Amino acid sequence: MGIFLNQWIKVWYEIRKRILAWIIILGLSIFLLKNNIPITSKIHLVNYLFDGVSFKEIELNMVRLPIFWLSYFYGISLILLDTFVQLNKTRAVVLRGMQVSAKKYNFSILCIMNLLCFMYSGIVFWIIIANDRKIIDYRLWLVMYLGTLFFIVVQNIFSKYNLILGLIIPLILLVLTIYIPWQQNPLNSLMLARNSSVGLLAISTVLAEVIFYYVNDYGEKY
Repeated sequence: MGIFLNQWIKVWYEIRKRILAWIIILGLSIFLLKNNIPITSKIHLVNYLFDGVSFKEIELNMVRLPIFWLSYFYGISLILLDTFVQLNKTRAVVLRGMQVSAKKYNFSILCIMNLLCFMYSGIVFWIIIANDRKIIDYRLWLVMYLGTLFFIVVQNIFSKYNLILGLIIPLILLVLTIYIPWQQNPLNSLMLARNSSVGLLAISTVLAEVIFYYVNDYGEKY
C-alpha cells in the first residue's frame, strides 16, 4: 500500500492539470452538443457520443470520423504522455535500494492505471448522465473504463521501447477500428452502434495487463 500511495501521489502531481483540463473540454463538448442536437425517446445523447461507425455504414462507404469518441479514448494517452516512463527512471535507484521487486512495482502501477481510468471514465459518464437523464446505461461506463485502461496499458508496453511508438499505437488501433469492419476486433464494443460483446474487450484488457506485468522493468534504461 505504501508503494502504491507514493507512486500515486507522484503520478497525480504530474498529470493533474492535463486530466482536469481534458475533462473540462469533454464536459463543455457534451454540454454544447446537448444544446444543438435533437434528443428523442429513441436517440439519446450517448448515441451521438459513443455510437461510432456501424458495420452497415462501412459497407455503404458512409464512414465519418467520430470526433468525441476518438477524443475520449485517445485523450487518456495524451494526458499520460511519458509519465510512467519518467516515473520508472526517477524511482529505479530508490526502489532497488528498498529491495522492491519489479513485479511488486508493476502491480502498483497497474493499480494506479485502473484507478485513473475509473476516475476518468466515471467523471465523464456522470457528466453524460447529468446532461441526459433519460437513460442510464452502466454497460457504457464499463466500456468507457475498459477501453481507456486497454489503451494506456498498451501505450506503456510500447513506450518501454519507444515513447513515440507508445503514443502512435493506440491511435492506429482506434483509426483501424473506425475504418475496418473486422467482426472479431475486441475494440468493436467501444462503438455502441456495432452492438458487440464486452467480453472480448475485457479479455484483451486483462491480457494486456498480464503482458505489462511481466515485461516492464523499472530498472531498465529507456
